[in-house]
Amino acid sequence: MAKRNQYLIIDNIKLFLLLGVVSIHCNVLTSDAVYLTSLGANAVIFFSSTLTRTCVPAFFIISGFLFYQNKFSFQSYKDKLYRRFYTLFIPYMLWNLISLILQILKIKYLGFPDHGLFEDGSIQWIKVFEGFYNYVDGYPFAFAFWFIRNLMIFILLSPVAYLISCKKISIGLIFIFICLALNTTLWGFSFFIIGGIIARYFKNIIFKMSIYPSIACGILWITVAIINIRFQFDYLSSTYLFIESISSLIFITYMIKSIKGRAIKSIIEKFVPATFFIYSFHQLYCSVTRNFYIKIFGLDTSSGIIMAYLSSLITLIGLSYLIWITLKRTCPSVLNILCGNRGNSSF
Repeated sequence: MAKRNQYLIIDNIKLFLLLGVVSIHCNVLTSDAVYLTSLGANAVIFFSSTLTRTCVPAFFIISGFLFYQNKFSFQSYKDKLYRRFYTLFIPYMLWNLISLILQILKIKYLGFPDHGLFEDGSIQWIKVFEGFYNYVDGYPFAFAFWFIRNLMIFILLSPVAYLISCKKISIGLIFIFICLALNTTLWGFSFFIIGGIIARYFKNIIFKMSIYPSIACGILWITVAIINIRFQFDYLSSTYLFIESISSLIFITYMIKSIKGRAIKSIIEKFVPATFFIYSFHQLYCSVTRNFYIKIFGLDTSSGIIMAYLSSLITLIGLSYLIWITLKRTCPSVLNILCGNRGNSSF
């Protein structure tokens, strides 16, 4: 497969994974709620939890794949660090700064908990510093950017990942099996390693999978997601997540390759360049959006649960896209910096 066509497919995959991440943040339910047995609750759990939990691991796999698909050397390592400084580190700091400002406003005017950011009315600068990598429960101020924080660490460790995943396939597979046996993903590092293994030894396996294995992967992914609505796979959960992530990637790739309609392709092409911005911007107001629609529709009925979820999803994606269009037309240089000089690339 031509490399340009491969990149286009990967950009489309990232868009669909991004939609899954936004869906996760539209979960209007709480684990201790009495309405979890309703049809609407099960539907929301399926689309915003069990089915989409593979999205972030799949992003790590793609990141590892892209990082190691070409020859790795000390010079390429330096070049990649230089590029990632602009595509990851600078946007990471800027969006965390924006999130910090909004968090202060939410605390002051909307009654949000401060989580130690203020003490006796005074801002705690040590907590401000900590918040750029761990504000609450291991998440930075820009909570969705925990993925980018971890990814930047993995990139710094990429020579180690290269020795594990690319030198000998046996070493990479042993490493993955050990992680699965210990029921750990090492904060996503094992999925980054998997991406490197695929790039090195199975480069075309995902892109050239035929219809029947691809459909089988889709059925497996959906089946496990349905079962997981009721049964939480705590034991060997990383193994199930590994199986689901690979299966979902194969299935999504095949479905994207199979899209024939020009209208659908045109919509995808319009949204792909906005992928990173939607990912970055939606986190600023997803909790406010969820709470707003919960108050409007309530959670007492299946229809109310579904409407609150769908309204949140449409608002987060639609408004973020409109803001992206506005910034693109009015101040493209600012947008470019916020998106890490990505141009028309998705992520």
